[in-house]
Amino acid sequence: MGYGRPCFYRETAPAPVAKARQQGGCEHHRLSSAIDDLIGQLQHLALAARNSLHPEVSDIFFAHRMILEDTGLQQTLFNALEEEAPIENTQTAEEALINQFEIYSSHLRCLDAECFSNSAEDFEHLKHDLLRILRGQTAHLYCKEASGCTIGQCRLGNDHILVTPRLTASIAVQIGPCPSTKGVVVESGGCNSHATIIARAFNLPVVSQIPHLETTVPLDSIIVVDGDRGELVINPYVRTLAMYKKRQLKQSQNRLYISQPVPGLQVLADIDSPEDLEGVIKAGAEGIGLYRTEIEVLRRGGTLNEDEQFALYKQMISAMGGKPVYIRLLDLGSDKCPSLLKLPREENPALGCRGARLLLARPELLRSQARALARASQHGPIHIIYPMIISLDQFIELRALFQKMIMDLPSGKLYHGVMFEVPSAGLQCEEILEHADFGRIGTNDLTQYLFAVDRQDDYNRQATLFDQPALWSLIETISRAARKKRKPLSLCGELVNDPGYTGRIMSCRVQMVSIRPRQIAAIRAAASAYRRSKKRAGKQTAATVNGGTLPGLIQIN
Repeated sequence: MGYGRPCFYRETAPAPVAKARQQGGCEHHRLSSAIDDLIGQLQHLALAARNSLHPEVSDIFFAHRMILEDTGLQQTLFNALEEEAPIENTQTAEEALINQFEIYSSHLRCLDAECFSNSAEDFEHLKHDLLRILRGQTAHLYCKEASGCTIGQCRLGNDHILVTPRLTASIAVQIGPCPSTKGVVVESGGCNSHATIIARAFNLPVVSQIPHLETTVPLDSIIVVDGDRGELVINPYVRTLAMYKKRQLKQSQNRLYISQPVPGLQVLADIDSPEDLEGVIKAGAEGIGLYRTEIEVLRRGGTLNEDEQFALYKQMISAMGGKPVYIRLLDLGSDKCPSLLKLPREENPALGCRGARLLLARPELLRSQARALARASQHGPIHIIYPMIISLDQFIELRALFQKMIMDLPSGKLYHGVMFEVPSAGLQCEEILEHADFGRIGTNDLTQYLFAVDRQDDYNRQATLFDQPALWSLIETISRAARKKRKPLSLCGELVNDPGYTGRIMSCRVQMVSIRPRQIAAIRAAASAYRRSKKRAGKQTAATVNGGTLPGLIQIN
């Protein structure tokens, strides 16, 4: 959490734009130049983030750059400018951009986005940045005492909370290094957006979906932002502010990366790159629970050859020193779709050719990865996660294709497991676990598909579904099947990263989770608390029985 005076973000009003067609393809040139300028800015931001922040932040800017570099998108924008129309109806670069990006955004509202994706919100941010360049807009900050400050620079050096209609990735990376910025309040945008991810990387709390900010937040107020609880407090009482300050101090003292394993719950780490290994080791993770191999493809803008992948996998096995390593096969398609794949456009890519379907349709994507995994397994066991499996038949088919591709290679121990993230696979879990070596429940996509909710639209809306009985019933069903078939089962996703659900996960007799490295200490603390509460409850039950309390008697104090 953070507290301070409100500091408001404002952009200069756009200059009037002429409606008439300009000579010499001027509008085409203006739009092309704006795209090139923004691509250059995103490349600079990506490299800067790579040097100073978590690689996850850099990947966001690389993904945004890939969206703008897509030739299909660019051609659509230019075609809108070149369509034959009466002069008075000719589109300016700004109008073409707004109209076409709105079409893209409306189609993308139904897409999921695990990370680094061209979601509807990403398109809105890119549209905003392109319009800013086209219109020559400049941004400034103002508060009660001053105005005209630039983003990330407070002339007075006061502790402040940035109050802004929207938080884009470029704004977030500029305000992050400013020591005076203590938090962000946003009028629109999901609290699991890419911009929020960047703010979190700077340890800045963010509260979103606060309407009418300029009238809601007084200029002369003191405000508290609690990102963990999603709370905004305006002009708190002295006692309330003291309570928040105490919590903030406690959080800063407890921000430790090293923690000891807890009996009954094995805690592994999710990673996107070998560069994350240092944090995994520092956090004391009990292995790599999920390596998202597609992120390297998105970052580089192209697939890796067999030798490159082998080197990455071998590095991870060596770094873990015998601890388990779980590597997911390329989970491409949907919103994680590099232009190099040249996939046909789909009305709803989230339900289209992605994950296991894409690997079966494009086996060349699997071949080099399968062979690299087989070679790397000679240096240590590897658990291979099959993404977006919908049925037993699909898993058997894809595993057979994998085995066929490595027939001529020596290999070590390779374990083949299923990611339960599609409800149809969950309903067939017992049959699937009869053939799979292990199971993994992906709570993000499972929640999305189970309840037909867009996980990227507003994360709060999806988070409320984590308490729904149907979700836990399915988790318990899969857990029961895993125990029956004596197969390991683990959970991953945002639900698992929330310590508030750790006890419930353990009550489902799930003994392994995979989370972000920075959450390991918190999850282990929650697991320890759950074990202590169970132990106390057991002692109280024994004392009650020994004391001769009548069955069914409830005492209310």
